[in-house]
Amino acid sequence: MAAYVDFTFYDGTYLGVAIAEADFDRIALRASEIIDQITFGRAEDDTDNETAIKMANCAVCDVFYSIEQGGGSDDIESERIGNNAVSYGENSTQRMTASQQYETAARLYLDSTPLMYQGFAEDEYGSAVAL
Repeated sequence: MAAYVDFTFYDGTYLGVAIAEADFDRIALRASEIIDQITFGRAEDDTDNETAIKMANCAVCDVFYSIEQGGGSDDIESERIGNNAVSYGENSTQRMTASQQYETAARLYLDSTPLMYQGFAEDEYGSAVAL
């Protein structure tokens, strides 16, 4: 399996800045596997939504990389110097599971496509139900 996106697209079209080129191929491959799960395997053969798939792949790459790097769990909410007390905040993305974060990132680009539809499309898996 190949990734849906390369560093040139990430850097030049998506305008991503979080991931270094040296790390990108590994992360893009993992993110592509996540895209396949989210789209029920439909993204691989879809040529009509290629740009949306690539943009979603980049968004999932950023989330994957953020989680891999610790996901910003060191956000200090308050700090007291006397007796040295520190309180760490918890933002909404930290309360979401990794899967929820991936899906949220991908939805920004894939919700306007039939790729995330949980039912069956016409002629998909022998189904007679249309989108």
